[in-house]
Amino acid sequence: ITAASTDGWDLDPTSIASLNLGTVGAAWVDVDGAITTLTVTSWDTGSIEAYALTTLNSTGVGAFKATLDLSGQGVTTGNTLGTATIKGALGNGADTQEAALKWTVAGKIGSITAASTDGWDLDPTSIASLNLGTVGAAWVDVDGNITTLTVTSWDTGSITANALTTLSSTGTGAFKATLDLEGASLATNANTLGTATIKGALGNGGDTDETALKWDITGKIGSITAGSADGFTLLVGDTDTLVAAVNSLSLGVVGSSWMDVDGAITTLTVASWDTGSITANALTTLSSTGVGAFKATLDLSGQDVTTGNTLGTATIKGAMGNGADTQEAALKWTIAGKIGSITAASTDGWDLDPVTIATLSLGDVGAAWVEASSSIGSVTVKQWETGLIKAQSLGKLTSTGTAAFAADLLLEGGAGSSPVLGVVSLAGTLGAGMVPGVEENPDTPSTVWDINGAITSITAKNTNGFELTNNQLGEGGLPFNVATLSLGAVTNGFVNTIADITTLTVQGWTGGTLDAAAVATLTSNGNFRADVNLTGSAVANKSTLGTANITGQLGSGDDGDRAAWTLSGAATTVSVTSINGLDFLGLNTLSTFKATGVVQNADLRLNTKLASFTAAGLNNAKIFVDVQEDQDELPASADDFVNHNGELTNVTLTGVGQTQAFVNSMVAAWKIGKASLTLVAQNPSATPIGVAGNTIASLTAKAGNQGQITVTNSNILTDTLSAGTNFMVQVIEDEV
Repeated sequence: ITAASTDGWDLDPTSIASLNLGTVGAAWVDVDGAITTLTVTSWDTGSIEAYALTTLNSTGVGAFKATLDLSGQGVTTGNTLGTATIKGALGNGADTQEAALKWTVAGKIGSITAASTDGWDLDPTSIASLNLGTVGAAWVDVDGNITTLTVTSWDTGSITANALTTLSSTGTGAFKATLDLEGASLATNANTLGTATIKGALGNGGDTDETALKWDITGKIGSITAGSADGFTLLVGDTDTLVAAVNSLSLGVVGSSWMDVDGAITTLTVASWDTGSITANALTTLSSTGVGAFKATLDLSGQDVTTGNTLGTATIKGAMGNGADTQEAALKWTIAGKIGSITAASTDGWDLDPVTIATLSLGDVGAAWVEASSSIGSVTVKQWETGLIKAQSLGKLTSTGTAAFAADLLLEGGAGSSPVLGVVSLAGTLGAGMVPGVEENPDTPSTVWDINGAITSITAKNTNGFELTNNQLGEGGLPFNVATLSLGAVTNGFVNTIADITTLTVQGWTGGTLDAAAVATLTSNGNFRADVNLTGSAVANKSTLGTANITGQLGSGDDGDRAAWTLSGAATTVSVTSINGLDFLGLNTLSTFKATGVVQNADLRLNTKLASFTAAGLNNAKIFVDVQEDQDELPASADDFVNHNGELTNVTLTGVGQTQAFVNSMVAAWKIGKASLTLVAQNPSATPIGVAGNTIASLTAKAGNQGQITVTNSNILTDTLSAGTNFMVQVIEDEV
């Protein structure tokens, strides 16, 4: 049947070989069999009913709005609809599925091609190819599989099928159709969704998981690629026979999107991600390639990950985190398993909770919290303003920038031979000053490190407002060792450890305390004003203090509030430039104490022996060995001594650079070997000053050309000095 045009016509045959009806207004074709070829220029209203239709062509630019119902009766093989080619628009323009143009095809479709589609509802068994142009509103509900679906864009509607091999949206317009693929009866390794390529934006712009465009896929996904994504939710589920997995996601600039995968994601690539979440069992590679921030939460359950990493690598070229300044509000990444590496250009408002981490490189860190339940291999940053690192152990910590590293560090460690904290290297300052106290509470350090185990080394350019606590016992009940501390210029530094410190180096220390069992080598290239308390090494016969070398002044700097050094056991050498404002107490023995300058406003008290003391001078100072703790004046009797065996082997005042080298000072020991005092001040007062001992082998005290005292074998041989002054040599009689 051929007509130039058709309008107001109803055809009811058994079968048709060919229909060519031109421009169709209203027409109804109801065939009890099959139609081989149907050609029109356009079709405004009406319907087509048949068993099958081999070829449908609409050759004009006008719309095709006829319903189509193919029952598939008698079709045992091949397609119920072979090909449909619509040069104009397909559909009636309706914006709801109920009102849309219906095409019902009980069987297979070879291909449908339309220049555009709007207000169309398709319900076949399976489709080899759909090419629908620019889609306004359309609904495709397929009982089986779709091989290829191509559009320019899709504004509203849905796609429901068992599986979809290839989905392409080729234009710059958005793709907003929902997608539901059930994955029934697929082979175990087959993809439910093969590839989806969206050149434009994917999603409806919804800003919540509930309102966003949903793609619900049961089984595996090969790849999804989009120019951008906003208002998009991907759900990937599994069944008893289908494993949920996503091989590749590439979503461009992501506004709001949510990924929920019951299996693993191999590769996820974006340019940035503003809001949303990623939930999966595991993720091999995460890349954010743009300078924009990555603000998606990440939750990887580790389910079915028996070996290897739950998160392989994450590389964030821009900022990572949501900028929150509290842990509760920060962006959460929860990884139930191992992490290979995370790299970000900068990090702010981020909370990471894994099992173990091999490598973290976080750039400039504002606020961040990292809490691993096991170990961390290495952490590298440029700075860290606030937050926490928590783990069992940390192999390496590096801060490469000059700004402060102020994150707290908690390493829970435990017994074992490996260091709990390995090598720390900070190019900037450790700590960010003191936090002001509230009301009567004192100021506190901004940065606290609690290390329960051995420490290899901590090196910082400077230290300000920092507390180190290290009080864990190791194997055999012995404390772990702290190998090296190099803290730069220290302001308000607090080191509290029960361990031995091998090497401690600073460029000066003002404010704070040093508490340890022992220090093998202490070096300060500047004034050292901190209190020191050394309780004694647990290692037998080991010195509490090996060598202390202070190039600068030791002590508080004045007599009003002296620094206190309280040491037990034995020490080898203390060498200082000068002393002012110091109480040095508790040691049994000290081999050498040397000051190139003056020891001023100081009490140096030892229990048993001081082998050698040298200084340029003494001013308001006491050098007491074996003298009663509460004795503040020059001893005058045996009762002023404790065990009557204390020894001061050699004491020398050089007087270098001084006009008076012995001023208002006292030297006392039960046994004094050799004492050489020069430039003794002649300043009469009621309080005796000078030297006291039970035995004095040799003593010379001179006041320039004004007089001297000499003593040999406890006998005063010459005394032209003491008359008219308060300087005296007191030879103590033996205890009765």
